[in-house]
Amino acid sequence: MGLRPRTVPLDRLEKAILCIGAFTTIVMAALLVSTSVAATSAQHDLANYESKLTSSQNTATNLRQEIGELTSTSRMNRIAKEKGLTLIEGNIRTVD
Repeated sequence: MGLRPRTVPLDRLEKAILCIGAFTTIVMAALLVSTSVAATSAQHDLANYESKLTSSQNTATNLRQEIGELTSTSRMNRIAKEKGLTLIEGNIRTVD
């Protein structure tokens, strides 16, 4: 005559612990998915803002370069010459 294994039924406390554990696991999984989606969305937004910032910086750099070109002394002298203006050295005042 050998030992006959038999299952022991779960009592109320064990069932409650299993239910609470399962519920906690499901809630934690949902929170993990939600947090992951929020983080991905935030990364996407950050990438968009960085792209817009880079574009704005490039535009500002291009505009500064254009200002430099338009206000260059050689350009001013060329336009003045085309319009028939002459440079009178005595009328030039240097401000430091």
